[in-house]
Amino acid sequence: MKNQAYAMKYTEGNEGGFRKYPYVDTKGYHTIGVGHKLPGPPSEDLKRFGISRIKGLLQFKEDYGIAIEDARAGFPNFDTLPAEAQMVLSDMAFQMGRSNLMEFTRMRAAIARRDFNEAAWEALDSEYAKKDTPRRAIKNALILRGVRDEY
Repeated sequence: MKNQAYAMKYTEGNEGGFRKYPYVDTKGYHTIGVGHKLPGPPSEDLKRFGISRIKGLLQFKEDYGIAIEDARAGFPNFDTLPAEAQMVLSDMAFQMGRSNLMEFTRMRAAIARRDFNEAAWEALDSEYAKKDTPRRAIKNALILRGVRDEY
């Protein structure tokens, strides 16, 4: 992935940065660190002591690696896309996971055609944009609209 460190910083900002203590995210999931979904309610020790910044950022790096693989699975041309498009798609994969990303069939088709403007519109025509995280979706769509494909 092109500019992975920058893309990770972008997603970290979208997730609200590092959080030492567990919290419930906008979808009702127990979460910690940088958007790391816990398998269930946090233990009393985790509530009391939280996690270290180092552990949280290492978990984020691992989770982000999974998001990149999810984006590659949904967008076979991922590695040939401009860095900004890769950043948006990996951010979306990080937030919603592979199965939900795969539901963006028209957006996936637009990306396959390298029609980033249409891909932006398709991202906005979704529950992701209308209900889940509208500000994040709009920001990602604006970035996609600004992508200039270089051959």
